[in-house]
Amino acid sequence: MSIVRASRLGIVISLTSTVFVACSEDTSTTTTGTGASGNAGGGPASSSSSSSSSTSTASGGGEGGTAGAGNTGGTAGGGGTGGTPVVCGDGVIGAGEDCDGADLAGKSCTDFGYTTAAGLACDATACTFDQTGCAATCDGAAAEPGEYCDGTDLDGHDCTELMYVEPAGLVCNATCDGVDSSGCTAACNGTLEPTEECDGGVFAGGFDCTSFGFDNPVGLSCTNCFNDSTTCTGTCDGMNVEPDEECDGANLDGASCNTFGYVDPAGLTCSNCSLDTSGCTAVCGNLVQEPGEECDGVPSSPDQTCTIQCKVQFITLHINEILYDPPGGDAGCYIEIVGPPGTSLTGYSLKFTKGSDGTEYVPPLLLTNQTIGSSGYFVVAQDATVVVGAGANSMISIKANMQNGPDNVQLLLGAVVVDAVGYGTFGAGTFFMGEGTPWPGVNNSVQSVSRLPNGADTSNNFADFALGTQTPGLPNLP
Repeated sequence: MSIVRASRLGIVISLTSTVFVACSEDTSTTTTGTGASGNAGGGPASSSSSSSSSTSTASGGGEGGTAGAGNTGGTAGGGGTGGTPVVCGDGVIGAGEDCDGADLAGKSCTDFGYTTAAGLACDATACTFDQTGCAATCDGAAAEPGEYCDGTDLDGHDCTELMYVEPAGLVCNATCDGVDSSGCTAACNGTLEPTEECDGGVFAGGFDCTSFGFDNPVGLSCTNCFNDSTTCTGTCDGMNVEPDEECDGANLDGASCNTFGYVDPAGLTCSNCSLDTSGCTAVCGNLVQEPGEECDGVPSSPDQTCTIQCKVQFITLHINEILYDPPGGDAGCYIEIVGPPGTSLTGYSLKFTKGSDGTEYVPPLLLTNQTIGSSGYFVVAQDATVVVGAGANSMISIKANMQNGPDNVQLLLGAVVVDAVGYGTFGAGTFFMGEGTPWPGVNNSVQSVSRLPNGADTSNNFADFALGTQTPGLPNLP
């Protein structure tokens, strides 16, 4: 028996030829085999045999079977057919393909995280899913591919990503491509967070006192998580002008005597890092009123003159300032009169009248034997608590404690009214005996009722008077 094996094609052909020779008879018997035809397929070969014949069957694709030997030739096996190849684009999902053509294997955009199903396609070349047609809806339901967030679904994002300690507060914006962090809040708890300038001993951006113009970096403090430079101190070292310094050494920070109203810029110095104007000089006669001058050239009122020392000198007498109702119990009230220095006040008097009915509430105060002081001022003081300026003359009289208004005070020479002031609110049936329109008046005030500018007289109380600093025996100040 002989066996022929086609090893690479999986086909086995079995051929058997047996010859019997009888010694006693001249007779021979011949058994012939019939070749089996090959079958298509890739399975293993099988064989069978008998004493008289042998048949082989080949399964699986491959070459055709070999014809059987003997009297009758075997039928050649037909050629086998191989497996069907995978072709992308034939509409049939083959091995290794996600999809093919319109066949999406039952998938839609929702399988890839989108809310809307429509839009999924199959790539015609690779037969893989193409999601470019899937679209996020930004509908407030859930974060979809391509969205940073959606509605309350922040896709795991929170304020801690922005370096806040407290995670809550992040909100998705209207276009689902970002968040609004305005709701994130810093806790000022010792950890530096985005909206804090500092926290504990940590300062954002490496800030120190030099960040605020100081030479020495040490000293910056943190107050309620804001930088506090009030604890930084200048060095006054003759170099830079620091925040708590007006100047430093020769560095006047651009200031000069002009800064303080002087015509001549020279003379300003720096003393202990503060500007010192003691070297600045006013030039009387340059027609510019400078610090220390009451006037220069033409005075502010026609009843005044400006002396060669740049001092205001009044040609006529005026009631220049009154204090009638200071806070608390009445004390320290006064009446100031201005006029040419040395003017005798004999024959002059002060008359005090009620606004309610025009009658006097105290007898007139006679100024006999009094004179205007060398500074041009005379003060009638209620008591000794009134401190009168140098060069002014004064007298004490309880009559200086005037009523609170509406009332009037008049300066008379004999029976002639030289000047008059009415203060308070005058209504119908009341008696205003001042000039022009009453000054409104104010009670319980630390400020005096003063002619401003000093000595101004337009014969209108409302226009000439205003609240000012108490300056008995000195020029009036706002």
